[in-house]
Amino acid sequence: MKYLVLLYSLMLIITSNLFSQTSQFVETGKQPLHVFQHEKVVHVLTNTIDFNFNGLQDEGDIPAKWFRYNAETKELIDSTTFAWRSYSFPIRVGIDKISHKLYIPTNDAIAEYDLNTGQISDSLFLEIPVRSISTNGNTIGVVDKNTASQTAYKISKYTSGTFIQQALRCGPNKEYIAFINEGAFGATTDDSYLTILTDNSQVVYPLGKGANHIFEYENKLYITMNGSHEIVVFSLSEMKIEKKISTQTTGFDGPRESIITTVDSTLIYTTTYAGDVRVFSLESGEMLHTIAFPETKKVESIAYVKDYFYINSPMSTDFDDPDKPINLRKLGVIRNNQIMDFSFNLPYNPSQLLTIDSTLFIVFNRVDKNFNTIQDPEDSEAWIYKYDIRTLTDTTFAFANIDSVNLGWSSLGFPTRCSFDPTKKFLYVACNDTIRSYTTKRLELVNDYVTPFKTSYFTQTGENEFFASIRSKESYGVKYNQIATGKFPQSTATVSLSDGSEAFVVMNEGEFSANATNGSLTVYKNGETNTIDIGNTANHFFIKDDIAFVTMNGSQEVVKFNLLTKEVEKRFAIPTTGFSGPRESVLLDNTLYTSAYSGDIFTINLGTDEVKKEFTTSGIPEGLAIVTTGTNTSLWTTLAYKDASYASDERVEIFFLSDGTSVVEGSKNRSNEISIVGNKIRYNTKTSTSPVVTIHTLQGEQVFTVSSLPITGEVAIPALPSGSYIASLRHGQHHSSLLFTIIR
Repeated sequence: MKYLVLLYSLMLIITSNLFSQTSQFVETGKQPLHVFQHEKVVHVLTNTIDFNFNGLQDEGDIPAKWFRYNAETKELIDSTTFAWRSYSFPIRVGIDKISHKLYIPTNDAIAEYDLNTGQISDSLFLEIPVRSISTNGNTIGVVDKNTASQTAYKISKYTSGTFIQQALRCGPNKEYIAFINEGAFGATTDDSYLTILTDNSQVVYPLGKGANHIFEYENKLYITMNGSHEIVVFSLSEMKIEKKISTQTTGFDGPRESIITTVDSTLIYTTTYAGDVRVFSLESGEMLHTIAFPETKKVESIAYVKDYFYINSPMSTDFDDPDKPINLRKLGVIRNNQIMDFSFNLPYNPSQLLTIDSTLFIVFNRVDKNFNTIQDPEDSEAWIYKYDIRTLTDTTFAFANIDSVNLGWSSLGFPTRCSFDPTKKFLYVACNDTIRSYTTKRLELVNDYVTPFKTSYFTQTGENEFFASIRSKESYGVKYNQIATGKFPQSTATVSLSDGSEAFVVMNEGEFSANATNGSLTVYKNGETNTIDIGNTANHFFIKDDIAFVTMNGSQEVVKFNLLTKEVEKRFAIPTTGFSGPRESVLLDNTLYTSAYSGDIFTINLGTDEVKKEFTTSGIPEGLAIVTTGTNTSLWTTLAYKDASYASDERVEIFFLSDGTSVVEGSKNRSNEISIVGNKIRYNTKTSTSPVVTIHTLQGEQVFTVSSLPITGEVAIPALPSGSYIASLRHGQHHSSLLFTIIR
């Protein structure tokens, strides 16, 4: 009886002036676009405000900023101001929550920031403008910002020491990538390493000093150590250093390159800066022969063609020559462990010798005599020559240049390390910011790849796969794939799928047109690339359990795409039109939340396929994030604009979703106008009067109220202490109530 009296008294409470909002706000900089949670902090990124769109930071323009908030109290912790024009709209940054890193695309670099301190920790300089970045472990995905480009890069970054110099595919099935780093020139401590990469691991082996050259022969790696004066033999079958052979050199006269031939695979031939080639027994390590090249004391590269060894001399005899190194342009010939009494004069600066199909190729680096990087009249450009060498007698040769290609004013690095693909018969050359492939039959250009880096050393390690050292960051080695995409690639993701494979996925916006249908996904998997059109103007995507959820701004839908079958499984139409279409989506349990420029947040129930408007925001929403603190769950949405005038907003709006508690309905309402469903109060009125929902304690204290509601809908129950409460619905002269209990 006392409860009836209490309920009656609650129904008489005047609530017209007790309106309470169901959302709250945090203030940010102008035009917040991206939001995400990391541990107990919510991060918000705002856009660059360039009022006259001239690309310059004029007075009054505002750089992009990064705000960090306490996820529970919503209080501002700190903020960071980025460099001018750091990223594009919409913002697509890389977030590595394991290593606590944030990757931001700047004008010419990937800037790495510490998520906890907000301080920049590293930069990887690029030769292309970057639209977006994604990260997954050691893999970084970037998209070329040039509108004409349909290119994305899957990049894996590795470090093991300074001056990474050379890499190669190796192993019985070419399953490994091995690379060496030289270390500091003249180092007194051992700082050279061999790094072995598999698809899932990186193992580093200390070598000594000054690693200069590496090659594979019969499942072993042979590394020539210029600083510690030895040849390191590494067994790939046992994954360990098998032996070290002393080259018996000293100081700056150390070994440079080595070679083993099929004629006698028990011997290894090594060039040295002592001006000779030394021959060692692989079994005993004993030095059997010393073959001096009398015209110089510096011997660099070595190649073997038809019973003859060819060696080149790259510079003068003395590092202290006041006139700086003079290119001798000599090619020496060795037969039967003796230097021939003649040498060939070469037209340019010989930098690398290669034997391809019993033919000698010589790579000539550019000659920059005064080291000013400008091509002066006395300088020479880089070339590749192909020579036909025929033995007429023991001492007579027909030595003819049968083909050549001019590489222009390209710095090929020193020592030069071109790469040969024996399957395709392609020769790859790193020329400043491009990688060129040539057929070896006629030295015809096949491809001229624009690389994302200025490379010092480079090798082609697989189908459409490259490994390079970064000229601006010589402790970095990068393995990368250059992926052809659909029109206007916008963002990327790298994921492990349930079939055990890894997929690199690129979302392509497609053409901006009312009739365009080439918004697409590019899936790079197992070396194959597939681009599948899925609708009009793709704007945002994320991947969960083999499924890519793509928010399509133009075709006003969210597409559910299966990455295993590469097919669209379902389309969820969002009730928006024109330029008010959907922008981003996030997933909570089995429900998608989708922002739209209509000013609304829609939900998609993936179990029932029901699409409905869940919230109406106080502006024009862009980015979304599900934020959890303890048992509380909320939806943070960045308000990019205030209204349809597209004036920049400065707020993030927060909607309460749940507090993780259990709500038990204690009584039934006879009219069925009000009920408890999950953690929400569901109501259904029979009049056109706008209803009011209130919650009171059993002691009569009002703890929650909301008015100006639609005639039918749901209201989320706020975070209240454990206990029993009364929910009341009032519309006009009609009242309904029920008892419920919150259990924590």
